[in-house]
Amino acid sequence: MNSPPRTLVVEMSSDDVQDNIVNIIESMERIRQESIVNLGATDEQKMDYLRLTGELASCLKQFVRENQLDMHIDAVKGIVNSDLLLRNYDSLQPNFWNARAPNLGTALDDCTAVLLRDDFVNENQKYHVFQALKYLSLKDNERDDVYETILPVNSLLNEHGLSSPDISSYLMRGLLSRADDSTGIRANIDAETLVKRLQQAGALFVDIPKEFYNSIKKEFPKTILVEENRKQYARVVFGTPETKQAVNLFRRLEEYAQLDLEDSEENLVRKMSNFYSFGKKFLKQMKERIGVKEDKEIQTGLESRADIILDEAPADNGKKKTQDKWFEYWSKVDDGSIMASMPDLYECFKNLKTGYENGTDDEKAKAQELLDSLRDDFDWPGQNNWLIASTRISYLSDSLDAKIKQHYKCNKSEFIEEKDIVVPVYRGTLITQVVNDADGLVYLQTLFDTKDDGEKIMQTMEFISGKNRNSIKIWTPNQDTRKTYPERAAGLSYGGGGFRVVGLDLLVDSGRSRRVFINPRSGG
Repeated sequence: MNSPPRTLVVEMSSDDVQDNIVNIIESMERIRQESIVNLGATDEQKMDYLRLTGELASCLKQFVRENQLDMHIDAVKGIVNSDLLLRNYDSLQPNFWNARAPNLGTALDDCTAVLLRDDFVNENQKYHVFQALKYLSLKDNERDDVYETILPVNSLLNEHGLSSPDISSYLMRGLLSRADDSTGIRANIDAETLVKRLQQAGALFVDIPKEFYNSIKKEFPKTILVEENRKQYARVVFGTPETKQAVNLFRRLEEYAQLDLEDSEENLVRKMSNFYSFGKKFLKQMKERIGVKEDKEIQTGLESRADIILDEAPADNGKKKTQDKWFEYWSKVDDGSIMASMPDLYECFKNLKTGYENGTDDEKAKAQELLDSLRDDFDWPGQNNWLIASTRISYLSDSLDAKIKQHYKCNKSEFIEEKDIVVPVYRGTLITQVVNDADGLVYLQTLFDTKDDGEKIMQTMEFISGKNRNSIKIWTPNQDTRKTYPERAAGLSYGGGGFRVVGLDLLVDSGRSRRVFINPRSGG
């Protein structure tokens, strides 16, 4: 692991430091959630998270000084300095830490409530505040030592942690006893107890011999069989309050298909959470059985009035700007092009897919070049890129209602469109679940301005991203942060090993943009 940079803590001049704090914490939580879903963090995620930790530390330093909150900060520092093991504190290990230092959680609650005030809305926030406070309390020569404790998913089960007598004694507590002749140790280790201890110590999953599969699955339903190096193991995957595991209901749905459910059958199948994630052949059979008619393509909105041509390269030589800065940039462009909206991009993706699949060899090669270029725009983890659209979403604070605005601030008013819509909270929700939800499907259809059904939307996203639908996730802000940041930018990016359809990014987030030329159709 590379050593962390040493120049992260810098004074900030923003007039609204608290807004910066909430913004940074939300970005930190996004990385943490992705690392939890993928059972670990990449090196890029770790460095991004550490950078954000330094930025948050800078904000807190200024905020504490201006509001004379040193007493609250010192309370947390005092507890941690009394037990260096507490540098590893993680809210995902409540049993371990409540036994180790019950007052640390209380001190963090008090401190975070004072720092965030009305913006303190969930338990996860205090974890990120703790990382920044820890960072502030360390000397330069100590930061390398605690780098591994400032991670999106921290675990005591690293090389350093396992060598600690505190961790070792905790894991073995109650599992070992002295033999009757007092010259040996009797091990009373059973798989279930050991797995529980490892869970409490912060493991995301535990691999045990496959012969324990049946017995351990009763206590841990998410246990699966895996194979590595030609050996099979029973993998016990631990759920967390932040993560929802997708459920594969294929077998159950297959059984339902054999039943005569009369009028209730269509409603039942339509509401299955993984309706669209089964094989295409099976899906087609189920649609025929319940009488679901395939919608003919209906051209609406931009699709009915224009041909859309997407530029082959990102705008302004691939520079990254905020959405508002891009609006300023495009307001000065007078070559007939405009900033691509989500519907523009979606329509171009479909055209690109058709050309790639049905074109000549030369057409396929040209389509591949554009595809590679777009995927570089999406490369959020590698280069901190994401493709920002000219689509703005305005959320209401007291409901799930929102307004989706296409070609926001476009200097060609004929392209500006607004639609009122319900936007559910999706925190990395699989697209297979979103398109099966009535409000979710309408949200995606409105976001992309299309009448395509869920299957076609997923096929288009699979093509453009190169990811399987079970790695494509939808992100919208939670109800609490819609009040703080009602205005959000829409776009597309890679992240957490998958592809993200984003309707929650803050207006301070920078990314790339694409130009489109929209040519009116004859007679349109």
